[in-house]
Amino acid sequence: MSTTAIVKEKTKEPPVHIASIIAHMQPEFSTKTRDWLNAQPYAEVHTERQGKLVVVLETESERKIHELLDDLAALPGALSAVLVYHEIVGA
Repeated sequence: MSTTAIVKEKTKEPPVHIASIIAHMQPEFSTKTRDWLNAQPYAEVHTERQGKLVVVLETESERKIHELLDDLAALPGALSAVLVYHEIVGA
């Protein structure tokens, strides 16, 4: 293996996990849930309407996605949280 190939291999960017989640909350908990999600460094709420939130995640691991789903489902007023899209970029 050439040294150029070794350097490229070492500087390769880690994969990024892009995911989309739909969360359904009791409407009176929607604002608090939105604020909690937006406080996560890798999450962004794109829309919120009548207790339904569309969330996009950009993380370094699939584990973060599952942890957020578990945490979201445990929040007060949570009815459901579903992963609707997942892609690994740069893998």
